[in-house]
Parts: sequence; C-alpha cells; structure tokens
Amino acid sequence: MGLYSHYDGAHNHPVNRALHMIAIPVGFSSVVVVWWHWIVALLLIHTAFALAWLGSPD
Repeated sequence: MGLYSHYDGAHNHPVNRALHMIAIPVGFSSVVVVWWHWIVALLLIHTAFALAWLGSPD
C-alpha cells in the first residue's frame, strides 16, 4: 500500500482530489471511445491529462 499512502499524502486538497476523480474516468473512457471515434478519444485523453495536471500538487 505504499503507492496509496504516497497518493494520500500528496493529494490532500479537496480540489486536487476532485480533479483527479474526474480525470481518471475520463482517461479510461477514452480507451472505449477510441473504437467509435478516435478524434473524440484523443480529445478525452488531452482533457484527462490537463485535469490531472491542474490537480497535481506542487
């Protein structure tokens, strides 16, 4: 559980956690969407990375 304890210690701000809780499902959904529309999937991947980056701790 070392990875979770690191995440828990580094991501303790509520906005940070909220952005990651949105970004992770968006990123995974792009894997499914790629079968139907690859351009939308690329946009989802970029959106997920942007949200995760915005929510990253200093």
